[in-house]
Amino acid sequence: MTSATRRLSKTHTILGAVLMAPLLVTTVTGIMLGWYDQLRYATEPYGLSSPSEARLSATALVTVIQNHYPNHRLETLFMAVESSRAARAKLGSPSPLTVFLHPASGSILGTRTLAQRDWVDLLYDLHPGKTFGVAGQVTTAVTAFGIAVLWGLGIAMWYGRRASAVKTIPALSWRIIGFHRWAGFWLGLPFIALTGLGAALNFAGSLIATFDPPPKVIPIGPRPSPLGLASLAETHAPLYRPAALERIVFPKQDTDPVQLRYADGGWVFLDGYRGRVLDLKRPLDHWARSLYTLHSGRFFGVGGPWLVACLGLVLLAAVATGIVFSWRLRPSFRARSTIR
Repeated sequence: MTSATRRLSKTHTILGAVLMAPLLVTTVTGIMLGWYDQLRYATEPYGLSSPSEARLSATALVTVIQNHYPNHRLETLFMAVESSRAARAKLGSPSPLTVFLHPASGSILGTRTLAQRDWVDLLYDLHPGKTFGVAGQVTTAVTAFGIAVLWGLGIAMWYGRRASAVKTIPALSWRIIGFHRWAGFWLGLPFIALTGLGAALNFAGSLIATFDPPPKVIPIGPRPSPLGLASLAETHAPLYRPAALERIVFPKQDTDPVQLRYADGGWVFLDGYRGRVLDLKRPLDHWARSLYTLHSGRFFGVGGPWLVACLGLVLLAAVATGIVFSWRLRPSFRARSTIR
């Protein structure tokens, strides 16, 4: 092994050790979040104890919410897109609150404050590093960049060792080496793409606001009521036919449009003052809005999350074989192997 190859190997090992902890956390939580909907709606109040095919309209749900919480500002109304799910509303001032409603009767199933979080919420925040604030999100982004560096170092090491590896480390298990190199060489670019998309998702809000912001509204007259905006959303929701309406995002400011989010990731933007469509976006109309669809694998259909999960499992195996690989490359281990 040449001195240059040794330096590459040492750098690869140290960088891998530094990235190991955040990479393991991100990968394990990412595999689990591939089935986020199944986890999230498995229990009440997100899921219903017995499925219901009947559904109230958006205006009926808004009426119930305003009757129960007249002093709260309605921010987002989540529709029950499947029979096993409850409808829910995200309320703002004077105190943030999530209200769960039965989609057929409108009865209140439960409420949650920001402080009332469960393990699925923890999992959702842990994956991008939000549990640790900005530092955690930056660490996730750096980890994605580090994987690209590891892949480059691995390619350089393979090129330098290909002629002398057998003579240099005769005691090494070549099945472990073979898998580690195979996974790194052939799946390195998918790993980089997957983690890079995840890192970008940490800043999706800022990216969308910068590169693909929602259209602005010019206010005229009094601000429309939530009930009127819900009725407007019902009228225009069928304009987007590929998927069911998933949520209605109500304006926070007078210049904000009403935003309709669909189950496939599409968006429709409405002018609440004039009652007209401002813009319609398919899931891949802009790269910033397609980050989640691509990162989660949903772009590839039902099998997409399985594909992402398989990549995650291979990445975990590559980390494990990398640890074994590095351990068995230690001089003390090679000396013991030579004596035997």
